Amino acid sequence: HQAMFALLRATETMPLLEALRNSAKPALQRRVLSILDQFPKSSLSVEQALPLLGSRDGALASAAAEVAAKHRDWMPALVERFSAEMKHDGLSSNSLALLEIALKPWFNEPSVRECVSALAESSVASCQRTAWRILAAASGVSPEPRCTASLKKALAATPLADLPLLLDAMA
Repeated sequence: HQAMFALLRATETMPLLEALRNSAKPALQRRVLSILDQFPKSSLSVEQALPLLGSRDGALASAAAEVAAKHRDWMPALVERFSAEMKHDGLSSNSLALLEIALKPWFNEPSVRECVSALAESSVASCQRTAWRILAAASGVSPEPRCTASLKKALAATPLADLPLLLDAMA
């Protein structure tokens, strides 16, 4: 920890980036990710953080999503990653949770709006719920027309337990 803090103070990112890339220890990667995120002009890129979203260590994947949520310019790459996963294997509950963390603050971004619309149109209930939570958090922002149509359609078929969330998304 002291060595990493010294690197932070000295603004030396290369050893940290190397540790992030080469370490097999998720706890160390989480710490390094946290420190790299604190640099005023971090050299951490979406290409370096994106693979961490697929980590078997849930805490590391979540930390990567939280860091990604701070970077508006990373949204197209994140959406592309999650969209590819959705098309090939479908999104797991863990992936949906990471997607929600990373994308929720940036609903106004066109790529994020497109992704949320695709989730809302999905026939998978967990995808729909994720879209609804993102929409509910984006208060004061009108959704895409595709999303609005999906919300109206869902209103007729949503189980009673999901109705409050759907109504929050519609509001």
